[in-house]
Amino acid sequence: MEFIAGAEDWLARRNWAAWFLAFTASAFVLALRAPDSLVHPQFWAEDGSVFFADQLHHGAPRLFLPYAGYLLLIPRTVAWIASAFSAFYAPAIYSYSALLIGAASIASLREMRLGLGGFAFLLAPFALTPTNGEVFGTLTNVQWFTQFYEIVVVSRFIDGRPPASTWRAGAATIFAGLTGPFCVFASAAAAIGWLWIWRVEQRGASSPWSRLRSPAAYGVGILMLCSFLQLWVMRNGAEDTHATFAQWIGGVDTMFAALQSHFFGHRLMPDSVFLALVTIVVAACLIWIPSAGGDRATLACILVFVLAGFLAAGIKAHNPALIWTEIVFGDRYFFAAKIFIWWCVAAALALIWRRGSGIRLATLTLLLGASVVYANASLQRMPMQNKNWGQFARQIDNGEAVTVPINPNWQMSLPARKPPSFEQ
Repeated sequence: MEFIAGAEDWLARRNWAAWFLAFTASAFVLALRAPDSLVHPQFWAEDGSVFFADQLHHGAPRLFLPYAGYLLLIPRTVAWIASAFSAFYAPAIYSYSALLIGAASIASLREMRLGLGGFAFLLAPFALTPTNGEVFGTLTNVQWFTQFYEIVVVSRFIDGRPPASTWRAGAATIFAGLTGPFCVFASAAAAIGWLWIWRVEQRGASSPWSRLRSPAAYGVGILMLCSFLQLWVMRNGAEDTHATFAQWIGGVDTMFAALQSHFFGHRLMPDSVFLALVTIVVAACLIWIPSAGGDRATLACILVFVLAGFLAAGIKAHNPALIWTEIVFGDRYFFAAKIFIWWCVAAALALIWRRGSGIRLATLTLLLGASVVYANASLQRMPMQNKNWGQFARQIDNGEAVTVPINPNWQMSLPARKPPSFEQ
């Protein structure tokens, strides 16, 4: 009995070591893509003008203050924690928090089974896809990484695998679900996945309700509760991006027309050819990828998740003033789509080469590398300008009113701290 207990303890330590290795590799990739965010941390856009400014001079956390039409719990929480320290450290706290949260979100993907061959196949697109870098190194855009943790929650539900720690997974799901609108898309993906397993995979062999009673379903339940809350906030928010149906259709068409530019860095072939190739690769994976272990159902759920977010972005993409067709703008809206397509390429390679995981990974890396080289795109985000934050931080700590320049050519006006009032 002692031997068995010792073996189980060793396996538990090994699993923790595997997760830590995945986390370290993910953090290394994110650090390489935005090294200036760690060496010379700077505020980026809403980091300063919204999250820092809204929390300044407020002792109580402003966790549930909406912005852009939805809740952003993670940035608000980091802003509240950072408010306990000198303003001088705020950009560093924001940047390092973004790195750690992003790395943890990517590392959680190792729980998924997509028939690819290992975590390296999931990590490679994060390291080598061409991008303007706007999602890397900023707390404002950390939600574009936490969306992948929500995919993991759905994957657990599809596979019927409970998380290692229910309370930690539940807390992480709440924070991810209340940061951005992605919980809405994840809930839709979970519903489609449940129907997929019931109708296609299991062929009615077991009760469809048994999956809803599994421990893994609690995470999806949390996501759905977060979805109701986010939808309520969106409905009652001040987001000014409403579009008519015709405008939305035009925006969706713009999104699909721009996908190749964001995928390769610029147009390599006619858009119709590119979309046809993508459709063939995705369809082949959905048809021939092994159904054992939930691989096929998980892939279908991720497709629903990505398409839902892609179609929702069409509401903004109808604006002709926004240059969606160029990678220099709006690349964050294509982030998940690019990652998903490369996962499908990896799955297609696995279908072609049943053996030789190393050869498949080398081929995927070469394809990714060729894409970046041909696009002439940098793997690193352009360094931010030094805005002399330390000079203004002293004034902020002294309670003075100040107007501060921040990246990218923004500025924020911060009020003076009100002196405490004493009643006679």
